[in-house]
Amino acid sequence: MTGLRAAAALLTAVVLVPSCAPDKDGSDTAPQFRQQDAVARLKADLERVTDEVAPAARTVGPWEATTCPGGGRTWQASLTTNTETALPQFEPIRNWLSGNGFSVTEQTADDVRTVQGRTADGFTAVLTRRFGDQVDLTFTSPCTARPGAAAIPLAAPRSGLEAPSLQLACEKPQRYVVSPAAPQYRGHAPHPIALFRSFPPNIATVEPFVPQEWDAAPNDQVDKKRVQLVACLTAVPGATVGRVNCSDHSDPLVFPVRETTYQVVVRTALTGQKVATFTLPGTSVGQDTCPRFLEYSDQTVLLRSFTRAALNAQLRPLATGRR
Repeated sequence: MTGLRAAAALLTAVVLVPSCAPDKDGSDTAPQFRQQDAVARLKADLERVTDEVAPAARTVGPWEATTCPGGGRTWQASLTTNTETALPQFEPIRNWLSGNGFSVTEQTADDVRTVQGRTADGFTAVLTRRFGDQVDLTFTSPCTARPGAAAIPLAAPRSGLEAPSLQLACEKPQRYVVSPAAPQYRGHAPHPIALFRSFPPNIATVEPFVPQEWDAAPNDQVDKKRVQLVACLTAVPGATVGRVNCSDHSDPLVFPVRETTYQVVVRTALTGQKVATFTLPGTSVGQDTCPRFLEYSDQTVLLRSFTRAALNAQLRPLATGRR
Protein backbone atom coordinates (compact mmCIF):
# COMPACT_ATOMS: atom_id res chain seq x y z
CA MET A 1 0.00 0.00 0.00
CA THR A 2 1.37 3.42 -0.88
CA GLY A 3 1.92 6.16 1.69
CA LEU A 4 -0.78 8.22 -0.05
CA ARG A 5 -3.37 5.49 0.46
CA ALA A 6 -2.38 5.05 4.06
CA ALA A 7 -2.79 8.79 4.67
CA ALA A 8 -6.36 8.63 3.35
CA ALA A 9 -7.62 6.12 5.90
CA LEU A 10 -11.29 5.22 5.57
CA LEU A 11 -13.45 5.47 8.66
CA THR A 12 -16.64 3.44 8.40
CA ALA A 13 -19.25 2.45 10.88
CA VAL A 14 -20.02 -1.03 12.10
CA VAL A 15 -23.60 -1.41 13.23
CA LEU A 16 -23.83 -2.59 16.81
CA VAL A 17 -27.22 -3.97 17.74
CA PRO A 18 -27.87 -4.22 21.47
CA SER A 19 -29.01 -7.50 22.87
CA CYS A 20 -32.72 -7.81 23.40
CA ALA A 21 -32.78 -11.49 24.24
CA PRO A 22 -35.90 -12.44 26.23
CA ASP A 23 -35.89 -14.10 29.63
CA LYS A 24 -37.37 -17.56 29.92
CA ASP A 25 -40.74 -16.00 30.67
CA GLY A 26 -40.57 -14.09 27.36
CA SER A 27 -39.83 -10.61 28.76
CA ASP A 28 -36.97 -8.48 27.46
CA THR A 29 -33.95 -7.98 29.71
CA ALA A 30 -32.87 -4.66 28.15
CA PRO A 31 -34.45 -1.36 29.30
CA GLN A 32 -37.67 -0.66 27.46
CA PHE A 33 -37.95 3.03 26.62
CA ARG A 34 -40.71 4.66 24.62
CA GLN A 35 -39.90 4.79 20.92
CA GLN A 36 -40.34 8.57 20.71
CA ASP A 37 -37.95 9.10 23.63
CA ALA A 38 -35.27 6.87 22.11
CA VAL A 39 -35.62 8.60 18.73
CA ALA A 40 -35.34 12.03 20.39
CA ARG A 41 -32.16 10.91 22.17
CA LEU A 42 -30.57 9.68 18.93
CA LYS A 43 -31.46 12.89 17.12
CA ALA A 44 -29.99 14.97 19.93
CA ASP A 45 -26.72 13.00 20.00
CA LEU A 46 -26.42 13.18 16.22
CA GLU A 47 -27.04 16.93 16.18
CA ARG A 48 -24.59 17.54 19.02
CA VAL A 49 -21.76 15.67 17.31
CA THR A 50 -22.28 17.61 14.08
CA ASP A 51 -22.66 20.92 15.92
CA GLU A 52 -19.67 20.47 18.20
CA VAL A 53 -17.02 18.43 16.36
CA ALA A 54 -18.15 17.49 12.83
CA PRO A 55 -19.99 20.46 11.31
CA ALA A 56 -19.46 19.32 7.71
CA ALA A 57 -20.91 15.86 8.27
CA ARG A 58 -23.93 14.48 6.44
CA THR A 59 -26.54 12.94 8.74
CA VAL A 60 -29.17 10.24 8.24
CA GLY A 61 -31.95 9.05 10.52
CA PRO A 62 -33.06 8.04 13.00
CA TRP A 63 -34.56 5.00 11.33
CA GLU A 64 -36.07 1.72 12.54
CA ALA A 65 -33.28 -0.87 12.60
CA THR A 66 -34.37 -4.23 14.03
CA THR A 67 -37.34 -5.92 15.67
CA CYS A 68 -36.76 -7.14 19.22
CA PRO A 69 -38.43 -10.06 21.01
CA GLY A 70 -41.71 -8.88 22.43
CA GLY A 71 -42.44 -6.48 19.56
CA GLY A 72 -40.10 -3.63 20.42
CA ARG A 73 -37.63 -1.96 18.07
CA THR A 74 -34.09 -0.67 17.97
CA TRP A 75 -33.41 2.62 16.22
CA GLN A 76 -30.30 4.00 14.57
CA ALA A 77 -28.86 7.30 13.31
CA SER A 78 -25.59 7.96 11.53
CA LEU A 79 -23.29 10.61 10.13
CA THR A 80 -20.66 10.63 7.40
CA THR A 81 -17.96 13.27 6.99
CA ASN A 82 -16.62 14.51 3.70
CA THR A 83 -13.22 13.56 2.33
CA GLU A 84 -11.40 16.77 3.33
CA THR A 85 -12.20 16.48 7.04
CA ALA A 86 -12.40 12.72 7.63
CA LEU A 87 -9.06 11.97 9.24
CA PRO A 88 -8.87 15.04 11.51
CA GLN A 89 -12.37 14.32 12.87
CA PHE A 90 -11.79 10.77 14.07
CA GLU A 91 -10.17 11.75 17.37
CA PRO A 92 -12.60 14.62 18.14
CA ILE A 93 -15.55 12.28 17.63
CA ARG A 94 -13.93 9.63 19.81
CA ASN A 95 -13.28 12.22 22.51
CA TRP A 96 -16.86 13.49 22.23
CA LEU A 97 -18.16 9.99 22.91
CA SER A 98 -15.95 9.46 25.95
CA GLY A 99 -16.88 12.89 27.31
CA ASN A 100 -20.64 12.42 26.92
CA GLY A 101 -21.50 9.29 28.85
CA PHE A 102 -20.16 6.59 26.53
CA SER A 103 -17.79 4.04 28.05
CA VAL A 104 -15.30 3.64 25.22
CA THR A 105 -13.23 0.63 24.23
CA GLU A 106 -10.85 0.33 21.30
CA GLN A 107 -9.22 -2.41 19.30
CA THR A 108 -7.01 -2.55 16.23
CA ALA A 109 -6.78 -5.58 13.96
CA ASP A 110 -5.59 -5.88 10.37
CA ASP A 111 -5.05 -2.13 10.17
CA VAL A 112 -8.64 -1.49 11.26
CA ARG A 113 -9.18 0.68 14.32
CA THR A 114 -12.56 0.20 15.98
CA VAL A 115 -13.99 2.40 18.74
CA GLN A 116 -17.12 1.17 20.52
CA GLY A 117 -19.05 3.16 23.09
CA ARG A 118 -21.94 2.28 25.38
CA THR A 119 -23.94 4.37 27.84
CA ALA A 120 -25.27 3.19 31.18
CA ASP A 121 -28.79 3.06 29.73
CA GLY A 122 -27.84 0.92 26.72
CA PHE A 123 -27.28 3.35 23.82
CA THR A 124 -24.28 2.44 21.68
CA ALA A 125 -21.98 4.11 19.19
CA VAL A 126 -19.46 2.52 16.83
CA LEU A 127 -16.66 4.21 14.90
CA THR A 128 -14.24 2.26 12.72
CA ARG A 129 -11.18 3.42 10.84
CA ARG A 130 -10.24 1.67 7.62
CA PHE A 131 -8.34 2.72 4.53
CA GLY A 132 -10.07 5.38 2.46
CA ASP A 133 -11.35 8.91 2.86
CA GLN A 134 -14.45 9.20 5.07
CA VAL A 135 -15.69 8.63 8.61
CA ASP A 136 -19.06 7.13 9.49
CA LEU A 137 -20.53 7.02 12.98
CA THR A 138 -23.63 5.03 13.93
CA PHE A 139 -25.68 5.43 17.11
CA THR A 140 -28.03 2.59 18.12
CA SER A 141 -30.76 2.62 20.75
CA PRO A 142 -31.59 -0.28 23.06
CA CYS A 143 -34.83 -2.11 22.41
CA THR A 144 -37.82 0.15 22.85
CA ALA A 145 -41.17 -0.90 24.25
CA ARG A 146 -43.78 -2.09 21.82
CA PRO A 147 -46.57 0.44 21.17
CA GLY A 148 -49.03 0.53 24.07
CA ALA A 149 -46.77 -1.34 26.50
CA ALA A 150 -45.45 0.08 29.76
CA ALA A 151 -42.15 1.90 29.29
CA ILE A 152 -39.29 3.17 31.45
CA PRO A 153 -38.91 7.00 31.48
CA LEU A 154 -35.89 8.27 29.55
CA ALA A 155 -34.33 11.57 30.52
CA ALA A 156 -34.83 14.37 28.02
CA PRO A 157 -31.81 15.47 25.95
CA ARG A 158 -29.54 17.77 27.92
CA SER A 159 -29.82 21.54 27.71
CA GLY A 160 -27.71 24.35 29.12
CA LEU A 161 -24.58 22.95 27.48
CA GLU A 162 -21.56 25.18 26.98
CA ALA A 163 -21.52 26.27 23.35
CA PRO A 164 -18.25 25.75 21.48
CA SER A 165 -19.08 28.96 19.59
CA LEU A 166 -21.30 32.01 19.96
CA GLN A 167 -23.08 30.85 16.83
CA LEU A 168 -24.55 27.83 18.62
CA ALA A 169 -25.50 29.91 21.66
CA CYS A 170 -27.41 32.23 19.32
CA GLU A 171 -28.89 29.71 16.90
CA LYS A 172 -29.75 26.88 19.33
CA PRO A 173 -30.47 28.51 22.69
CA GLN A 174 -32.75 25.63 23.65
CA ARG A 175 -29.61 23.48 23.96
CA TYR A 176 -26.57 25.74 24.31
CA VAL A 177 -25.54 28.70 26.46
CA VAL A 178 -22.40 30.83 26.21
CA SER A 179 -21.16 29.32 29.47
CA PRO A 180 -22.86 27.57 32.41
CA ALA A 181 -20.15 29.22 34.54
CA ALA A 182 -20.85 32.77 33.32
CA PRO A 183 -21.82 35.37 35.95
CA GLN A 184 -25.50 36.06 36.41
CA TYR A 185 -27.07 39.05 34.72
CA ARG A 186 -27.67 41.08 37.84
CA GLY A 187 -26.15 43.62 40.20
CA HIS A 188 -24.15 46.73 39.38
CA ALA A 189 -23.09 47.69 35.87
CA PRO A 190 -21.39 47.12 33.58
CA HIS A 191 -22.98 43.95 32.23
CA PRO A 192 -20.48 42.85 29.54
CA ILE A 193 -21.84 41.89 26.13
CA ALA A 194 -20.48 39.65 23.37
CA LEU A 195 -21.67 40.18 19.78
CA PHE A 196 -22.36 37.52 17.18
CA ARG A 197 -23.30 38.24 13.56
CA SER A 198 -25.12 35.79 11.29
CA PHE A 199 -25.01 36.69 7.60
CA PRO A 200 -25.77 34.80 4.39
CA PRO A 201 -22.85 33.55 2.25
CA ASN A 202 -20.88 36.09 0.14
CA ILE A 203 -22.22 38.93 2.28
CA ALA A 204 -20.09 41.64 3.87
CA THR A 205 -20.85 44.62 6.08
CA VAL A 206 -19.18 46.99 8.50
CA GLU A 207 -18.03 45.32 11.73
CA PRO A 208 -20.13 46.35 14.76
CA PHE A 209 -18.46 47.31 18.04
CA VAL A 210 -19.51 48.11 21.58
CA PRO A 211 -17.66 50.36 24.02
CA GLN A 212 -14.62 48.77 25.61
CA GLU A 213 -16.12 48.77 29.11
CA TRP A 214 -19.05 46.64 27.85
CA ASP A 215 -17.05 44.40 25.56
CA ALA A 216 -16.96 40.77 26.73
CA ALA A 217 -15.04 39.59 23.66
CA PRO A 218 -11.93 41.73 23.17
CA ASN A 219 -9.88 40.50 20.24
CA ASP A 220 -12.83 38.19 19.36
CA GLN A 221 -12.12 35.97 22.39
CA VAL A 222 -15.11 35.70 24.72
CA ASP A 223 -14.16 36.21 28.37
CA LYS A 224 -16.44 33.61 29.94
CA LYS A 225 -15.65 34.86 33.44
CA ARG A 226 -17.08 38.30 32.57
CA VAL A 227 -19.69 37.86 29.85
CA GLN A 228 -23.27 38.32 31.03
CA LEU A 229 -25.09 38.92 27.73
CA VAL A 230 -24.80 37.87 24.10
CA ALA A 231 -26.32 40.02 21.34
CA CYS A 232 -27.19 37.91 18.30
CA LEU A 233 -27.38 39.94 15.09
CA THR A 234 -29.05 38.49 12.00
CA ALA A 235 -28.94 40.35 8.69
CA VAL A 236 -32.05 40.25 6.51
CA PRO A 237 -31.02 41.53 3.05
CA GLY A 238 -33.55 43.22 0.81
CA ALA A 239 -33.43 44.64 -2.69
CA THR A 240 -30.30 45.90 -4.40
CA VAL A 241 -30.20 49.69 -4.09
CA GLY A 242 -27.02 50.58 -5.96
CA ARG A 243 -23.30 49.96 -6.27
CA VAL A 244 -20.29 51.30 -4.38
CA ASN A 245 -16.60 51.57 -5.22
CA CYS A 246 -14.58 50.45 -2.19
CA SER A 247 -11.16 51.07 -3.74
CA ASP A 248 -8.78 53.74 -2.44
CA HIS A 249 -6.73 53.46 -5.62
CA SER A 250 -7.19 54.12 -9.29
CA ASP A 251 -8.37 50.57 -9.95
CA PRO A 252 -12.07 50.34 -9.09
CA LEU A 253 -13.43 47.73 -6.71
CA VAL A 254 -17.18 47.90 -7.16
CA PHE A 255 -19.82 45.87 -5.34
CA PRO A 256 -23.61 45.82 -5.39
CA VAL A 257 -25.29 47.14 -2.23
CA ARG A 258 -28.50 45.77 -0.74
CA GLU A 259 -31.02 47.33 1.57
CA THR A 260 -30.86 45.54 4.91
CA THR A 261 -32.65 45.18 8.22
CA TYR A 262 -30.86 43.70 11.22
CA GLN A 263 -32.73 41.64 13.79
CA VAL A 264 -31.10 41.60 17.22
CA VAL A 265 -31.89 39.19 20.06
CA VAL A 266 -30.12 39.65 23.39
CA ARG A 267 -29.82 36.64 25.72
CA THR A 268 -28.16 35.97 29.03
CA ALA A 269 -24.85 34.15 28.73
CA LEU A 270 -25.64 31.90 31.70
CA THR A 271 -29.11 30.60 30.83
CA GLY A 272 -29.88 31.73 27.29
CA GLN A 273 -32.97 33.59 28.51
CA LYS A 274 -34.13 36.25 26.06
CA VAL A 275 -33.97 39.73 27.63
CA ALA A 276 -34.49 42.03 24.64
CA THR A 277 -35.25 42.09 20.91
CA PHE A 278 -35.03 44.99 18.48
CA THR A 279 -34.36 45.80 14.83
CA LEU A 280 -31.88 48.18 13.25
CA PRO A 281 -32.17 49.60 9.73
CA GLY A 282 -29.19 49.74 7.44
CA THR A 283 -28.50 53.42 6.86
CA SER A 284 -24.95 53.65 5.46
CA VAL A 285 -24.31 55.31 2.09
CA GLY A 286 -21.34 55.44 -0.25
CA GLN A 287 -18.02 54.19 1.09
CA ASP A 288 -19.43 54.08 4.63
CA THR A 289 -20.87 50.76 3.44
CA CYS A 290 -17.37 49.34 2.77
CA PRO A 291 -15.91 47.13 5.52
CA ARG A 292 -12.46 48.03 6.80
CA PHE A 293 -11.24 44.54 5.94
CA LEU A 294 -12.85 42.67 3.07
CA GLU A 295 -12.30 39.22 1.62
CA TYR A 296 -14.21 39.23 -1.62
CA SER A 297 -15.06 37.31 -4.76
CA ASP A 298 -17.07 38.10 -7.86
CA GLN A 299 -20.15 37.05 -5.87
CA THR A 300 -19.63 39.43 -2.94
CA VAL A 301 -22.51 41.73 -2.02
CA LEU A 302 -22.36 44.55 0.54
CA LEU A 303 -25.14 45.34 2.99
CA ARG A 304 -26.13 48.77 4.14
CA SER A 305 -24.91 48.87 7.72
CA PHE A 306 -26.32 50.41 10.88
CA THR A 307 -24.36 52.97 12.83
CA ARG A 308 -22.42 52.08 15.94
CA ALA A 309 -24.39 54.77 17.77
CA ALA A 310 -27.72 53.14 16.85
CA LEU A 311 -26.58 49.73 18.15
CA ASN A 312 -25.15 51.13 21.37
CA ALA A 313 -28.25 53.21 22.05
CA GLN A 314 -30.26 49.97 22.17
CA LEU A 315 -27.68 48.03 24.21
CA ARG A 316 -26.77 50.79 26.68
CA PRO A 317 -29.73 50.29 29.06
CA LEU A 318 -28.93 46.57 29.21
CA ALA A 319 -25.20 47.06 29.73
CA THR A 320 -25.25 49.98 32.14
CA GLY A 321 -28.50 49.62 34.10
CA ARG A 322 -28.68 48.12 37.57
CA ARG A 323 -30.34 44.71 37.68
